[in-house]
Amino acid sequence: MPICAFLALSPIPLLSGGGNGELQALVRQAWTVSPKVKAARHRVEQYLARHDELEGFTDPAVFAAAGTAERTRGVPGSSGYRSLTNNATELQGGVAMPLQPGAYVSLGAAERWYDNPEDQDAYYQTLVGLRIRIPLGRDRGFLQWDLDRERTLAEWHATVAELTQVLQTLRRDTEKAYLGLQEAHALASVATEAAERFQKLFDEATELVRLKVVPEYQIAPALMELELRRADQVLNQRRTEAARIALHRVVGEDVEVKTVLKPIELVAWANDEGLPKPQDFEAILETRGNYRLILARLQAARADARQAEDDQRPDVSLHLGATWQGEHESLPLGNDHITSDKHVGGEVTLVYTRPLGYRAENARRAQKKARVGELNENLRDTAVSVRAELRTGELFFRHAARRLAILSKARDAALTTLKAENERFRLGEGRSRNVLDAQKDLTTINQRLTQTAAELLRARMDYAYATGYSPTK
Repeated sequence: MPICAFLALSPIPLLSGGGNGELQALVRQAWTVSPKVKAARHRVEQYLARHDELEGFTDPAVFAAAGTAERTRGVPGSSGYRSLTNNATELQGGVAMPLQPGAYVSLGAAERWYDNPEDQDAYYQTLVGLRIRIPLGRDRGFLQWDLDRERTLAEWHATVAELTQVLQTLRRDTEKAYLGLQEAHALASVATEAAERFQKLFDEATELVRLKVVPEYQIAPALMELELRRADQVLNQRRTEAARIALHRVVGEDVEVKTVLKPIELVAWANDEGLPKPQDFEAILETRGNYRLILARLQAARADARQAEDDQRPDVSLHLGATWQGEHESLPLGNDHITSDKHVGGEVTLVYTRPLGYRAENARRAQKKARVGELNENLRDTAVSVRAELRTGELFFRHAARRLAILSKARDAALTTLKAENERFRLGEGRSRNVLDAQKDLTTINQRLTQTAAELLRARMDYAYATGYSPTK
């Protein structure tokens, strides 16, 4: 299944933020190079080839044999061997094929040379025959073949659904890994800005001590907080590198992310992304790869169950045969009568076969019915899980949006407080600890604001995944 075919299944635009289409390009790159996607596509190709294999059922089969036999005798336990006519040299061949609406036809011919028949001179014998077998019970109308095709087609649909599931999961994981990297960048920016503020405060405190505006002990708290922010910077560098490695792992190869979002840009991205309004719940289920996977397996199981039911029917077959035989003392393809006074022969036979107990067939049917029941329950369980995913994504998004609005107001208040405390400290009316506390409050709010924006975007990604990226209303 080409990647472009899946793009048609997911008309919801990718998240609009993230570096002017950089995220969209990363998702498409992951769809192209991921080993998981390639493996799923190979599974699709396997079952497509399997379906093509079953189409070869109607292909004619040719057989041919040549040899000589003298006092030939059957070998006990042997099978799959086409014996020749006894005490003759023979060339034989024929064609066998199934014909719609449900008959197996074979047409054959043989030329024999009897060089030492009993009480008779040597002669040639020509035989041409047609035989038809028509199943009337089990496998009537090629039902077994039809069920094989139905099951294989369902298994192919299952692999396509599995590929869809892989693509959907990979899209969500790529989006969240990219978001994780941008969140790490933004938190590192918060730490850097905090360190710069603490550095500025330390420098101001040092100068004010030199000018004897504030006592010397005011320097120590500023230095301590400055060193703590520097330690945070080292920690955030590690987090950023780990997030970059995680993104590479999801995409399937090393990628270069050129966009580095600042906290305010991440918040703006979050504010730009609303919650999509999908189609009804049944439409969502139809686009979810995991639901379609179980549905396709259920169709295959139903075909197996019908096949098990057909296996319980007796094997009743009508056999029709017609032959023409001619002979000649010295030439092949003769038209004389030597061993028989009639050229044409025929037969009509009704054959009935069935096991006495049907124990194996009954057990097989019960097994297939139980499999159908299992998959029906799995289907219902998946529907419950999808509905829960939708509700959870909506819940997390709604609460994250409320917290984001509250924290934005808190940040404005923190900026005003910090500005006031800085002014008081410069005038010698406040302590460095007051400024440090105001700076710490601002840093904490910036961190929470960044994390909440990422949480909102993450909830939106999970919700879009839960919808199966179905079309919006």
